[in-house]
Formats: sequence, C-alpha cells, structure tokens
Amino acid sequence: MSHVVYETEEVRVEQFVERSVDYSGWVSKFRVITTILRTVVTKLNVRLLAPDRSTVSQYSIPTRYVEKEEVRGVSTVFVGIEPVGGAAPAGATIEAPTTVEEKVAVRTAG
Repeated sequence: MSHVVYETEEVRVEQFVERSVDYSGWVSKFRVITTILRTVVTKLNVRLLAPDRSTVSQYSIPTRYVEKEEVRGVSTVFVGIEPVGGAAPAGATIEAPTTVEEKVAVRTAG
C-alpha cells in the first residue's frame, strides 16, 4: 500500500489596472458669515439745562430701539462636500470619498 502526500502552495498574481471614476455628483459647501454690529438703545437719559448749562432736571426713560446697524465683516468657511440632488438628509454634511473604493461605491450606489 502506497501513501500519497500533497503539499499546498498558493501563488498570488497581481493584476494592475486603471479605473476611471466620475466625480460630478458632489458639490462643495461653504458658509458665508456676515458680522453685523447693531447698536440698541435701552435707556434714554434726559437732562434739562438752564441757559448757563447747569442741570435743572434729569430723568431716564426705558426704551428699546435700533440706533444703527453696520456690517463689520464677511468671511467664508469651507464646510465640506455633499451629494447633488439631496441624497443625504437635509442639512447633513458628509466627507468626500478619499479612496478609489469609496468613490466607486458612491458611483455604483446612485
């Protein structure tokens, strides 16, 4: 009676290919921040003056009105990218795919 012994050996072969990924379904999202300085008067102090500029009477009136409003600066902040057409929930921002596999997954999911 003869015995047979087998040895297993794996041979790995790498195949190099190129892939193209369409990346048109994403848009950059920015937040434009405008700083507005608003001066609000909350109390009006009144002084009644005599001709010699001495104070005859004074009192305060509580109030609330906008005295002036001016734009102090505008800045733009990059928020991220999101898919076109509302594929993400409203207001949700997601990170851009960075690897080829993630980009292919995005392309084939749509």
